[in-house]
Amino acid sequence: MTRTLRLTAALVACAAGSSMLSAGDDFPYPFWTDRDGDWSNAASWSTGEVPDETNVIINNGATVTLDTEPVLFSMVIGIDGPTNGLGPFADTAQFIHPAGVHLDVLNSLLIGDRGVPDGPSTYTLMGTLNAASIRVGHRGNGLLKVGPGSTLDSVVVQAATIIEPNNPGLGNGGVVIEGPGTAVSIERELIMGERGEASFTLSGGATLQVPRVSFAASTPEAFVVEITGPGTELIVSEGQGGFPNGVAMGETYRPVIPADEIAPVLTNIADGAVVHAAEGNIDARFTVAGPSVLRGDGTVEMPIISFTGGARIAPGGEDVGSLTLDGVNEWRADERDTPPVFAVRLGDRVNDHVTVRALSLGPTQSVSDQVTLEVSLLDGYEPQAGERFEIITITDQGGVYGIDAEDELGFFTTLDIPDLGPDLIIRPVYFTNRIELRVACPADINANGRITSFDLFEFVDHYIEGNPVADLTLDGRINFDDIDAFVESFLNGC
Repeated sequence: MTRTLRLTAALVACAAGSSMLSAGDDFPYPFWTDRDGDWSNAASWSTGEVPDETNVIINNGATVTLDTEPVLFSMVIGIDGPTNGLGPFADTAQFIHPAGVHLDVLNSLLIGDRGVPDGPSTYTLMGTLNAASIRVGHRGNGLLKVGPGSTLDSVVVQAATIIEPNNPGLGNGGVVIEGPGTAVSIERELIMGERGEASFTLSGGATLQVPRVSFAASTPEAFVVEITGPGTELIVSEGQGGFPNGVAMGETYRPVIPADEIAPVLTNIADGAVVHAAEGNIDARFTVAGPSVLRGDGTVEMPIISFTGGARIAPGGEDVGSLTLDGVNEWRADERDTPPVFAVRLGDRVNDHVTVRALSLGPTQSVSDQVTLEVSLLDGYEPQAGERFEIITITDQGGVYGIDAEDELGFFTTLDIPDLGPDLIIRPVYFTNRIELRVACPADINANGRITSFDLFEFVDHYIEGNPVADLTLDGRINFDDIDAFVESFLNGC
């Protein structure tokens, strides 16, 4: 049975066996303490007033609706026992904060501090909340839902940060921020998924402003991040106190499981949503570390946009799409030489695509770093000779390493492309302001539609230098088989 409590003159929670509580009721367990930790429920019940700067616990299956405006020292939604003499609770709790009501929590708000694996304890915010720190899914399961038109201000928000490792089914946290007209401001950092399963949604025209965001996958379950909808913004404000500044996806600092078992952070920025640095913030970075994935058709505007160590850039979603990465893009391998992957799909006059301000192979600006190009074909599409697909558009070289047709290895040092048979091949062609994929005869190395002596000279150069364009057999090796394939195609013509 769901027990419901409406908080009017007192902020309390339902105890086992109670269906409704109000000021003056006699119930077996205390539900608030003073700041010194002394448990009490008598002094305030007699006056019908909520004491300021108290600790409040909402628990044991209670559904609590706030319609007063207390100032609390701390608040816990969902805790199992025995803890501090509260007794053996074994259910989640729900806290409803309606529109037009303001709540201050001076210290910490814990949502799912302890609990059972069956479901999250939930804080549903429709009004205004100011809490110094918020922890969602600590040693229990928690969900923070910030609804349309609400306002949330906090210093730190953490979700899925279980303290006790190897505690299955617990320590999971979700944050849902839905617009329109919703404004969330975090003064220092938002950290999610350090040690538990996490999920994050920012949608419907909501705005989140924060100096540092960390979406860290640390479990075998994928961490899904959805940032979607027209007018939806994640704004990276300037950092304070020496904290890192920017958005990091997939950088796991304290994983519960071995690193090679960690699932990716799957980030979808789509439908007009924008992730960008605040005006004047020139130090912010947007970082995606492998095996995490960035997909969608939205926009990332950051001074530095970095993909490392097996990270995947996959524009679009169910359909092909174009992703805007407005910043200096560093795509580079990690210390284990695991390259990032750029994945595109080709179809009949359609393809995935990214627009970047500038491309760099990382701080060294060296072509020795690796980037893998992964190409797949849409169902039913059969490439034809002469077809061209612009997959990367570069809007501003910006003085950093860009794309030059004369570079020895080009930008992609590993090609994973479909085998079209002996008569056709898909290959990248580099320009100073774009990269194209062209369908051509294998011997048409420059993919201009003609086979000439220039193709012979280019093939020899690529073969000697180990350029993957010379891998005409698509077996991942450059050897005499590729020479045979080139000679056969050269002699037969297109």
